[in-house]
Amino acid sequence: MNTRIKLYAFTFFAFFSMISFAQTISGKVTDKDENPIPYAAIKVGRFVGTTTNEEGEFAIDLKKFQKMKWIEISSLGFKPLKIEKNEFTSKKYVLEDEVNEIGEVSLSSKKLTVLEILEKVQQNAVENYETNLKGNIFARSADQVHVEEFKIDVLKSPMFSKKELKKINKEMNEEFEKDMETAAKSYTEKYFSYCKKDGNVKVNVEKYVSIKDEENERTTEKIVEKVQSRFTAHLDTTSTYKVKTGIFTVDDSLKVGGMISKEPKKKEDNLTTYKTAKLKGSLAKVFAKNTIQEDSKFDFIYETKKYNYELLGVSKYEGENIYIINFNPKRSSAKYIGKMYVSTQDFGVFRIDYKFAEGKKGESLNMKLLLGVAYKENKWDATVIYTRMSSGKFALNFVKEYEGTNIYLNRSLKFIKNRVSKFDKKDKTKLEFKFVLDDLSNTEMVFMNSELLEENDFANMEEREEFKVEHLNKYDASIWEDYNIIKPTKELLEFELN
Repeated sequence: MNTRIKLYAFTFFAFFSMISFAQTISGKVTDKDENPIPYAAIKVGRFVGTTTNEEGEFAIDLKKFQKMKWIEISSLGFKPLKIEKNEFTSKKYVLEDEVNEIGEVSLSSKKLTVLEILEKVQQNAVENYETNLKGNIFARSADQVHVEEFKIDVLKSPMFSKKELKKINKEMNEEFEKDMETAAKSYTEKYFSYCKKDGNVKVNVEKYVSIKDEENERTTEKIVEKVQSRFTAHLDTTSTYKVKTGIFTVDDSLKVGGMISKEPKKKEDNLTTYKTAKLKGSLAKVFAKNTIQEDSKFDFIYETKKYNYELLGVSKYEGENIYIINFNPKRSSAKYIGKMYVSTQDFGVFRIDYKFAEGKKGESLNMKLLLGVAYKENKWDATVIYTRMSSGKFALNFVKEYEGTNIYLNRSLKFIKNRVSKFDKKDKTKLEFKFVLDDLSNTEMVFMNSELLEENDFANMEEREEFKVEHLNKYDASIWEDYNIIKPTKELLEFELN
């Protein structure tokens, strides 16, 4: 074989090998009845590479795991499936059930009651969970705001007759109703590294993308701004106004003409700079909320008099026996219904699935009469999965939180024309508006490449104060080509801003 042929052959095989190795493996994980298994861990060696999505689908690029020889797919209640890396291809993988009756498994010399199990969970909590960790996190949030009710009513204006006001009210209500007849949806995705030492965290964002129509957001602030800007078109554009809502002054000298002629701010590109501090605070809350401790949301572990419990049986996970425990409210102060999976070995919690029981709600505020404001957290559905580290202790593996809040706002706006001289009339224009909206948020976080924090890791991590957010009009899978993330659902793949 001459030199040129050898070179061509080498280049061909090198290129082919590179393409083959970089290929992303996609598949689906189901049970024997072909039901998708959401949030199953796709582990490469001892690392969590990714997690299946709500539809049981996954995609993983193995080029970052060159030295690893095995892939393991695991989920509580199922037998783990171990596959050699060179046999791991894009296809459907079926997990078999693995649940036993209590009597079939030798647990200890004494069978424990549920309350005794939970007492040991409490006693061992401090020792069972790692507080000092580092790794990577991929997080995806899907938000949806639906306006249930909206009404605007101009009550008084010196510039218009009652007949004209009636027409203006009709036009504005029709315009807002048309704008808000469909729910406003948005998505964000982010990948970042972190260090956690006790209660402190540091983060560095590698990539952050947003698909959001910022001009038509449905936050309370944006809706109030919209009401104000739409109505000012009917005021005297040559004058300034004091704007009040209830007893509070919003603006002392609103220049209506300047507001109307102001052109929307144009972006030079599709990037926006954000501060890291807010993301740090959010991550610290995630860790605090999902740590097994008395002041967490997990009152069903610590306030056992409030709940009914049932020991369903025992399963296996990562080679050890797991208690499966159901819980539901016993007293009116209990909020949650769900299931938890507890190790028989050291009583660490592997997984918790919990949500609001029927008729229950979370935080709420009702100041309708005083301030015209009310809200209530009326939806909560969460899954928290932990994994056992090389130290034998547990760390977060996956968190899913679905939260819904109902918001009520009933306010008045007064536009009081500023007088140029004492002889001018003190013209007042008053309008009232009311809206009720449902704000729904679904967040998923997968903790990848988690490792124990070494002595100087936290101090040595240089945290950037800011990061860039890339704004998109539709989902672009190529952005995440070099990352292992949660595979997007069909709905997200098809989502596009109007």
